[in-house]
Amino acid sequence: MPRVSKRARLLKSLRSVFNIRMKARAIRTLDDDEDSMEDALDAATAVVVRNANKKRFLFRSSKYRKGPSTSRFKMDLDESSEREEEKNKKKTMRHSCLG
Repeated sequence: MPRVSKRARLLKSLRSVFNIRMKARAIRTLDDDEDSMEDALDAATAVVVRNANKKRFLFRSSKYRKGPSTSRFKMDLDESSEREEEKNKKKTMRHSCLG
């Protein structure tokens, strides 16, 4: 009998919770029961399930991950775009002073 990974067990339980919530939502819709709190919980559950499906390693510690995090790349991109904006501002100021 094959072993089921921790990730697979978690995904299965998340899907079952999501399915239960969707059935309850259908019943609420048929009964014309407007409950914004339950709708928000349904949306949050859907986001959790989607994010868990996207990740390859759910239970891996960050200390075992190799390479810089994606946030560092984002920070680098933000810094370079800020530098470009500053250069463009200087160019426009030069052109406005000449004209």
